[in-house]
Amino acid sequence: MSDQEIADESRRLNRRRMIQASAAAGMTAWTAPIIVGSLRSPAAATTITAGCYEIQYVAGTGLCTTEAPTDVPAFCSEPIHCTTPITTFPSPAETCLPSIGCSKTAASVTFSVAAGCNCEISGALAQYTQTTNDQPQCAPPQSIAAASVTFSSSFGTTDFSMWQNFRIWLTCS
Repeated sequence: MSDQEIADESRRLNRRRMIQASAAAGMTAWTAPIIVGSLRSPAAATTITAGCYEIQYVAGTGLCTTEAPTDVPAFCSEPIHCTTPITTFPSPAETCLPSIGCSKTAASVTFSVAAGCNCEISGALAQYTQTTNDQPQCAPPQSIAAASVTFSSSFGTTDFSMWQNFRIWLTCS
């Protein structure tokens, strides 16, 4: 056999190399969807111990930050939520209600329960400052559902200056 024939022979795809290459490609194509799919599976869900949790967020210039819940001010009518909320700080339920961007002067602020979490929103309340007398006031949510709550600065008053804090009660099962 000449040198040219040996070189041509080594460059050709023989049956064995073809089967090996096909097996490697097939394994990669099968494994990738399995790995990616497992990230969305219930095994990756967030499970919080059953109970009712109160989380308090402070409005700022960037992300809302959490703080230890304080008593609901006397001038606010407390929403229906749970009888004895768990007020541990930091709250284990914070992972279900991730911090969001909430500027003090935002027209609306929405909090949403993270996908795969075993908690639902059971109550919400916001405090804001009035423009005319710089006094704190309470605002009910514009809309509330099990998975999200929205506060709007246009809730029937034109005397809105800025948000102070947001209180959200989560019931986890």
